[in-house]
Amino acid sequence: MQSGNIDEGLATVEEAFAVVSTGGEQFCFPEIHCIKRELLLARPAEDSDAAEVAFDEALSVSRALQAKSKELRTSVSLARHWRDQSKHDE
Repeated sequence: MQSGNIDEGLATVEEAFAVVSTGGEQFCFPEIHCIKRELLLARPAEDSDAAEVAFDEALSVSRALQAKSKELRTSVSLARHWRDQSKHDE
């Protein structure tokens, strides 16, 4: 992301999802979703909806795994994202 290779980062994230899905450690899912979200947020504004989907996925996975710290971190990031998008009602 820091080098500006967002598409390459997203491709790597998809590879990580594939590895974890085929027998990897399930607790990695929330973190992978967080990385995906950050990459999507680094893209132009039209990817904001895709980033919100990644937030939702990260929250769902964190809840399913009972990973409270990941859930809290994602919730705070989502609140900041909504603040930055002027979505104060959410």
